[in-house]
Amino acid sequence: MQTHFKIDIQKGGRVTIPYSVRKALNLVEGDVMSLTIDEDEMRLTTIDQDLEEARQLLNVEGATPLGSVEDFLQWRREEARHEEGKIQRMENGQ
Repeated sequence: MQTHFKIDIQKGGRVTIPYSVRKALNLVEGDVMSLTIDEDEMRLTTIDQDLEEARQLLNVEGATPLGSVEDFLQWRREEARHEEGKIQRMENGQ
């Protein structure tokens, strides 16, 4: 569901997120937000929303879910070995 709000730009470029929006999204003073510009639109999201979007991108079909930093590092080490092998084969003309 889309809801539109009129928001005035104040001195210094400040804007106020309406109370009803802050309440509905559980936003409190000090929360960190992410502002994304895409052509002529801007999107304001919470860091938690950005992290969830990134998690969904990583869980593409056929991909192995990464459960921890150590899992990621192990996966990256294996990828690096694979890449090194490809480079060596290319250098040897194979």
